[in-house]
Amino acid sequence: TDAALTYGFRRTLTRNGVRTDLDDHEGNATFNFRPRPSLRFGSGGGVRTLRTVEQDELQWYLLLLASIEGRVRPYWTGRAGVARSLNWTSGDRARPVDTYQANTTMRFARGLDLSANGQVNVTDATGLALADSAGRNSRVVSQGSLLLNLIPLRPFAATVSLQGYRSGPSVGRAAASSRSSGLDLRWTPSAAVDLTGSVQRSRGLRRSDPQMTIWRGTARWSPSRNLQLDGTYLRSDQPRGEAGLDLPAGRETWSARALLGLSSDFRLQAVWSLVDAGLQTRATRLELGATLALRR
Repeated sequence: TDAALTYGFRRTLTRNGVRTDLDDHEGNATFNFRPRPSLRFGSGGGVRTLRTVEQDELQWYLLLLASIEGRVRPYWTGRAGVARSLNWTSGDRARPVDTYQANTTMRFARGLDLSANGQVNVTDATGLALADSAGRNSRVVSQGSLLLNLIPLRPFAATVSLQGYRSGPSVGRAAASSRSSGLDLRWTPSAAVDLTGSVQRSRGLRRSDPQMTIWRGTARWSPSRNLQLDGTYLRSDQPRGEAGLDLPAGRETWSARALLGLSSDFRLQAVWSLVDAGLQTRATRLELGATLALRR
């Protein structure tokens, strides 16, 4: 058995012509009981600040859960769990949310592994938060994924992934759904060279949302601890932005980075990026930086 109790409080004071004071509470207490290593029963509760456009209020919750995990057969493990939570605010009744979850991992052969997981969330039929980002009914939300890892030879590795999501008034009726798939390849011919390539396809929640396909390739060369060169190529069939790059969204992005350590305390870095070469939406970014660590 084990138990834990935590609580945090934060006050934010903003003065920009209009005074704004925000209080945030976050606290919980949990209790877990494991009669056997494969069985777990837990309970808990807590409070947190729920902030909306109209008002700020405290939300209270209670949680009960049970799970079982272990080896199904040699090289095959699984886990299943069920949980119920009750959530309420001042002046409102408690609203239940039930969660059913299962996952498994199987090894078919050396270098060939498969993992899968699925989860179903069922909210109270009279709840107030039953719409997803597409504005559809989401009383029942189902999601799952499959992941296949393949290592045919030590320098090569491949990963195939599938994900699915659907929400609606019941398990058999979907008001919105999305899916995605991906293939990742990696080749490390030496400790200094790392080459990766991937393709991902995804579709949004609305039926009218188009499918997006993204191709990505990266190369890294690290001949020594003091020198590292990276190159990335990204292409998509729809304009998109690249995380970490202060550039407009585009269909094609080239980027390169060089990191040079002149000493353990002094480093130079150069980053170059190009979006939509040869088009009117072309954009270029060049960044140079130096880092010096002062030690006493």
